[in-house]
Amino acid sequence: MTNPWLEISPNDYESHMASPEVRQLQALNKIFRNCLTKLKPKSVAILGCCTGNGFEHIDPSITERVVGIDINPKFLSITMDRFSFSIPNLELLEFDISNDELEIQPVDLVFGALIFEYVDIEKGRANIRKILKPGGHFVACLQMPSESCSVVTPTPYKSLEKLTQICH
Repeated sequence: MTNPWLEISPNDYESHMASPEVRQLQALNKIFRNCLTKLKPKSVAILGCCTGNGFEHIDPSITERVVGIDINPKFLSITMDRFSFSIPNLELLEFDISNDELEIQPVDLVFGALIFEYVDIEKGRANIRKILKPGGHFVACLQMPSESCSVVTPTPYKSLEKLTQICH
């Protein structure tokens, strides 16, 4: 089975996440900005970086190393187009955190938003432990299950409905 994340276009993802029904793009942008402001990491790894939401808040004079990680190469291509000029030494890795062993130099902050619902938690945790410096910070944003809401909020962007197959 192909991972559904590989079948979602960047436009569908951004449009769905920013839609009035969802508004998660805006919320995650603010959370990431607040983490950067409060923690001022010299290095950061963003798990499930998608198309670079929030990267505009990275100050290269404070955060000298940025590693964006995502399973979808189309998302990474857009992130590179948008931020390679404003974030020196931007590293982007096509990687499945729940199936592969991540090997990068450890970072001060690992940020993962809305990815742990879709990955093997134990493998993901093992990867995070490997890439987080001692004394570093790990920030995760989770979408908790709800009886009143569907796993994927209905919007006109139907490709995201495929994610219900792998959400847990």
